[in-house]
Order: sequence, then C-alpha cells, then structure tokens
Amino acid sequence: LLWLPVLIVFGFPPSINKFWIRTNHNVDICYHISDMQLDFDSAQTHCQSFNGALAIFDSDQKLTFFSKMFYDQLGLDGDVWIGLRDTYNPLLHYPELRWVDGQLATYTNILSQELNHTANLCYAMRHGSNHTWYNSLCTSSRYIACQK
Repeated sequence: LLWLPVLIVFGFPPSINKFWIRTNHNVDICYHISDMQLDFDSAQTHCQSFNGALAIFDSDQKLTFFSKMFYDQLGLDGDVWIGLRDTYNPLLHYPELRWVDGQLATYTNILSQELNHTANLCYAMRHGSNHTWYNSLCTSSRYIACQK
C-alpha cells in the first residue's frame, strides 16, 4: 500500500468510511472506520469481509497514530469497537484479555477501575478522555475500527 498525504487524498467525514488509511508510513497497517454501528461479532465479520479484522492496538505507538489521525485530524466523534475482549481461560479458570488474533494483550489503555475481567465482555475506544478503552456487553452496538 502507498502512503499518501491523507488530508489531500481522503478528505473529511462522512467520506472517511470509504477508505483505508495508513496512519504511519513506518507501520504496514491501514485502518477503516465504518459509518454503521454493529455488535462486536458482527463488527468482526464486517472487518473480515474486507480481509481485515477489528483493530489491534498492541502498542502505544499504534494507538497514538490512530487517535491523532481519526479523532484529531479527521474529526471522528464516536466510540469504536476494537479487537479486544475478555476470554475465559479454562486452564486458569479466569478470563484474560485477548486480541481477536488470539494474542494475549500486554499493552492496554484501560482505566484500572474499568478492568474487571468478566468473561465475554468486549472493548471499545472512547472518542474523548484520551481515547481510553472500556468494557461493554458484546451485544451493544458501536462504530467499527478495522485494520488490515
């Protein structure tokens, strides 16, 4: 994928849902924000229909580039599903945070009072408040942040 000046090529909302945007030319990941709201599983299916997945922010760098581009520069003003959920581990008898690709979450942007490790909760990113993440019922509807 080519890295192009985003503001010239892609414009401002509501058109951002039509494009995949690379937020950092040093990272080979592009993001897509959908203009529809879906539950978590439907959101993941939506991303997979584009050969992608719900967004994985496994580093502060990825989160910072994403939030600066979509929230600060393009004016996204809604919460979005990200690819993180509490998944029950039968060996530990305890839920653990895992990304949709199966990797254990070692980086998070979750406020400590919101981290309760209840199985089958999914995570979304706030549009304000430093773009912190919060858990929600997976059946709730949110906008979608996809990556590929």
